[in-house]
Amino acid sequence: MVTPLKTLMGFSVHLNVQFKFYNLPSLNNSAQYLFFLGGIAGMLVVGLSLSTYMLMQTHLQAQHTQMQSQQQAFREQYAAELNRQMGVVRKFQHDYQNMLVGLGGYLEDQDYAGFRQLYIDIRSGWETSNAADLTVEDLENVPSVGLRFQLYHNYLLAQRAGVQLYVQVPEPLTATVTTVKKMGQLVDETLPKLLPVLSRQQPALVTFELGETAKQLRWLLTFPVPKDARLDGQHRVTSKQGILDFSNIHENLPAKATSTLQLKLHWGQLIVALPKSDG
Repeated sequence: MVTPLKTLMGFSVHLNVQFKFYNLPSLNNSAQYLFFLGGIAGMLVVGLSLSTYMLMQTHLQAQHTQMQSQQQAFREQYAAELNRQMGVVRKFQHDYQNMLVGLGGYLEDQDYAGFRQLYIDIRSGWETSNAADLTVEDLENVPSVGLRFQLYHNYLLAQRAGVQLYVQVPEPLTATVTTVKKMGQLVDETLPKLLPVLSRQQPALVTFELGETAKQLRWLLTFPVPKDARLDGQHRVTSKQGILDFSNIHENLPAKATSTLQLKLHWGQLIVALPKSDG
């Protein structure tokens, strides 16, 4: 093919250029065609492998960062709670010594009326809040470190709200990691929202119990309710003191999981069961 170029200085210049076209259909079943397809397939496989590897590394790094953050938050929370409990113990030791001195003085003077009155004063000043103090050892039956963080975090939130949270895990849990993680998500989505209402109940306490059967991981939440409490549908408890709304639990339950809300005299109970097979 001869291609004329722009005339420069009055001269006409021509350039001979030859183009060679390959017709892919004509290369069918040829070695060049197979090599071409193999190269394309190889590049696709390499690209897909690299993309998958990068996604997995990003996901693992994000999980590692999240776990480190949870562990740091847990250590800070636990240190603060441990310092608080140690302060309570030191105060109790001091008060205990003073009480013994006072009682001993009444006995020495044979002032039994004063002894009895001091004893009554001591009993009337007792508080039951320390009975709910939670430690890591109390959660040793929980196999998931993440769920331990969540339970302890909710325990501290309850204390700040003036609610005593009792956590019971009577037997070591054997549920899968996925099932335990889902249970932790349900707890975090539900319990903190109930604390403002539970803080107005008498007594202001709630019992959190985790247990399991051969097929289910069960969460039993027991809480006080006033005399005028009524079930509003299947997921709410209404009273003059407020509304306990558990509808978000039902919305976030996986397949085959169940939730039951019921009232018994002055107590309410929420029972959530997650099937282990879905874990």
